[in-house]
Amino acid sequence: MMLTRVAWLLVAVWLLSIVFGWELLQRGVNTSYILSAVFLAASVGMGIYLGCKWQALTKTERWGIILSLPVWLLLAYSFYR
Repeated sequence: MMLTRVAWLLVAVWLLSIVFGWELLQRGVNTSYILSAVFLAASVGMGIYLGCKWQALTKTERWGIILSLPVWLLLAYSFYR
């Protein structure tokens, strides 16, 4: 249940960053660093969550988080670059 809330929170942060990022982009502000920071914060948050809740998570949930961390970091790197 908590993992679902965290996932929805990350989706909300991602959507808000896109909406506000689009506004800033139209005004001439480079938003790639902002989006990179959002994705980096998401990966750090998921890593902290994984570390704190390791025993309470099922094996499938653990693997889901472990496999999603490189995706978040790759997204952060792609926007940073």
